[in-house]
Amino acid sequence: MIAHEEDVTALSIGAVYGGTSVVDDAWKPAVQRVMNAVMVRREGVRSPLSLNVVFHVEGELLPPIDFEGVRTGRLSRKRMELMVQAAVPSEPVEDRLAALLSLLQSAALEAEDLARRRKIADDLHEIRAIVDAVVQDL
Repeated sequence: MIAHEEDVTALSIGAVYGGTSVVDDAWKPAVQRVMNAVMVRREGVRSPLSLNVVFHVEGELLPPIDFEGVRTGRLSRKRMELMVQAAVPSEPVEDRLAALLSLLQSAALEAEDLARRRKIADDLHEIRAIVDAVVQDL
């Protein structure tokens, strides 16, 4: 019997929209562009830790976001998956795409720091390479 390694996504993007407001609608196209670019660039890439970056957009339906920038969320050692939450700025931003790309870069660095501290990996160069390519593409 041949065992097939489960296909693990090195990097994925998600979003939590806090309302039905114009703020959500303003961020959705930029978030979608980042998602699409990541899906193209992650194809065939393996990493010792799978990173899921979730952008949080403040809105009237959820409590205010209680952090700025990025923070680590759930780590599953069993599945080697890490979620990093990224708070999009609540104040008006001239270039939403640039703001998201900056948060994505910060999330990759945060994940790499956690991987090093928890002795999961010395670095996450595979994820950083995806992020660098996405930044160049967009």
